[in-house]
Amino acid sequence: MRKISSMTLGAALALGVAGVVAVAPADAQRNKKEKEEQPAQPQFKLSKGVRENVGAAQEAAGKNDFATAEAKLTAADPLAQTNDDKYVIGITKLNIAAKQNDNAKIAAAIDQVIGSGSAPAADLPTLYKNQGALAAQAKDMAKAEAAYAKLNEIDPNKPDNLVALAEIKYQNKKPQEALDALDKAVAAQKASGQPVNENWYKRGLGIAYDSKLKPETLKWSEEYVKAYPTPTSWRTALQIYRQDNPLDDNATLDLYRLARAAKALNGERDFFEYASAALDRGLPGEAEAVIDEGFNSKMVDASSKPLGEVKALASPKIAADKASLPASATRAASAADGRPAMNTADAYLGYGDYAKAAELYKLALTKGGVDASTANTRLGIALARSGQKEAAIAAFAQVTGARKPIAEYWTIWISQQA
Repeated sequence: MRKISSMTLGAALALGVAGVVAVAPADAQRNKKEKEEQPAQPQFKLSKGVRENVGAAQEAAGKNDFATAEAKLTAADPLAQTNDDKYVIGITKLNIAAKQNDNAKIAAAIDQVIGSGSAPAADLPTLYKNQGALAAQAKDMAKAEAAYAKLNEIDPNKPDNLVALAEIKYQNKKPQEALDALDKAVAAQKASGQPVNENWYKRGLGIAYDSKLKPETLKWSEEYVKAYPTPTSWRTALQIYRQDNPLDDNATLDLYRLARAAKALNGERDFFEYASAALDRGLPGEAEAVIDEGFNSKMVDASSKPLGEVKALASPKIAADKASLPASATRAASAADGRPAMNTADAYLGYGDYAKAAELYKLALTKGGVDASTANTRLGIALARSGQKEAAIAAFAQVTGARKPIAEYWTIWISQQA
């Protein structure tokens, strides 16, 4: 009777085969104590014909006679009567295929091992992970998705597995399901106490944006800047929001103000568009301040012709505009509605006098006749820029409708300030 060598999934999958996710095998370098702690390998009952052919296959494989080994296993297949027979044939094929670095044979052997019904429960996560990886490598994305779905069913809340499933679902044109899986990965990673990979947020944002899922795009952009509040992340989030949503001039200006606060303006175009928007709204002081900031920070070359032209238009208007503000504020106090107060508050906001701006925005809201969401957005901005965090958050909470996401972004930003 031929002797059957001990075979494990670890040994089969730990031979460095391209595309296979290796599981740690029994390591020959482990010390005696570690070996004693290893659980005993399961014992399998084999039919006589299967035992003889598998033994002959192992003997041939030991001599690198893979053709004979495979022939013996092919002969064993129709003789298999039990799940154990099928498992041992499959795991033997897997060992031999791994020695040959043949991914197609490895994939077929893994399918047979899984299908046998006798694979140890502890090995199933590795089996399904490798089945999915090899299927994806072979461009069989339906099989890859099924394998990773099963993997996450039997071994749940493993962030990396969920991320892999998300990517496969996206390739299978299931973007919402992909985002759901990625969301679970983020939650699982947070629950483990480990930092979430920045690329996961970026991938979620990219999937949502490319798939034209606006609510999800907003969600992932907000989560991204919450987790990684850098100038780059803020610029990415705000640019995508602008591209994804039609904004009027006033809303665009308030988004640029946030980009400025988050130091997310970068390059001539950003500074030019912001300064031009401010000037068009009758805010020459803000236009000039933005341009000077671009020059002084070296974000824009001081020789920039477009910015130079905007500054040339704005600068001559500043002195008279500033001088008119006290009288405008006085008139606003006695006006029939809040529009004069709102306009004067906008000017003070542009000049960086946040306290006076906040006072006049409150007056405008009290008098009425103005868009409450716009007034509360700008009241929140004035309070935020003057360091009044709680009051600013309260003002932003009053914003509704199309401006609500802008207020949410501002709330995230101010919550991150010391």
